[in-house]
Amino acid sequence: MKYSLHTLPLSNSFAKLPGTFYARVQPTPFAQPAELLHFNTAAAELLDLDPAIASEPACADFFSGRQPLPGGEAEAGTRALQDQFIDRERCGRWLADYRAALRGHARPDAERQTALRTVNPKYMLRNYMAQIAIDKAAQQQDYTEIDRQFKLLQAQIDEYPDMAHYAAPPPAWARHIQVSCSS
Repeated sequence: MKYSLHTLPLSNSFAKLPGTFYARVQPTPFAQPAELLHFNTAAAELLDLDPAIASEPACADFFSGRQPLPGGEAEAGTRALQDQFIDRERCGRWLADYRAALRGHARPDAERQTALRTVNPKYMLRNYMAQIAIDKAAQQQDYTEIDRQFKLLQAQIDEYPDMAHYAAPPPAWARHIQVSCSS
């Protein structure tokens, strides 16, 4: 049987050991999105991974640690989330508190995640999205981007496959956009 990224059986047994057995080290975050430079087909065969996964966009995210593999340690996804915040340390502390609170609940992760997806928006207006819409309207008198984003933000929980890029991390050029009250 060949595994995909979503079916690879993974167990991070070190994460279950007491902290005295290993040291957590925060990686240096990527300045750019993860990029697959080489895929070792022979190693994939040893793991019964389907070599076709190399062409999946998520492959680089999974193997760079930006996205946890199913069954992987939750902290792997924490690094990718922290990269979205200016104050990574503060975000990390909040996430640690949140994980501690979750341990006190008996609700299974899959059930909790399903419930969260029904109430938390997938799409949010971000500074760079607003800037693109403003520029297009001001420079080209083209208001289609405003209309598109307005439609998207009216039903933020729904899935829009053709608008998935709006849920992705901001492009590199937009990482440092700052908006003031007068904007």
